[in-house]
Amino acid sequence: MALCSNDIQNMCSFLVKNMHFNDLNPIKCGWHKRKPGGFWGPSVHTYYNLHYVLSGKGEYTVKGKTYKLEKNHLFLIKPDMIIKQQADKEDPWVYSWISFEGSEVESLFSMCGFDDDIYAMYCPELYGLFDEFRHIPAGKEVSALSLNAKLYAILERLLVQNKPQKYDNSVSQYCIKAADYIQANYQTHITIDGIA
Repeated sequence: MALCSNDIQNMCSFLVKNMHFNDLNPIKCGWHKRKPGGFWGPSVHTYYNLHYVLSGKGEYTVKGKTYKLEKNHLFLIKPDMIIKQQADKEDPWVYSWISFEGSEVESLFSMCGFDDDIYAMYCPELYGLFDEFRHIPAGKEVSALSLNAKLYAILERLLVQNKPQKYDNSVSQYCIKAADYIQANYQTHITIDGIA
């Protein structure tokens, strides 16, 4: 369905040996450097795709809404949705991406702030996780386990960013931390000093 697919100036895609994880299963990953003004779409993807803008600018259009994105923006592409992407004419974007599937993807990303009205967000703390893709040697097979761990690390950071844990007062904070410590160490001899 794509109208144009020759907008890539430089790219690298990495194979992932499919381990068929049920909840969150990585399929492939890579990075693209787009040509000035180059566009892709309208197109439909088979899997979920998470893109992170490492440099430059571009636009992402989904459900009639256009997001103007630049460095440190993250955008989500859902399967079977018509999307368009276009690189800036003067400062085209470079982005890394991960394709994945899974029975819990919708609920996990919804908890992190992505829903039917939000498909992009600003996340500078994720830069290092996505920049790693540009330093993987071409042709190398990426471990499904490491990519799965990266997806969960991304989700954890998004969850903290978009739904920070709130404490009513300092006493509540200490109670929650003590309960977490007890839960993590119940199989050992727990002391009051250890909890403190």
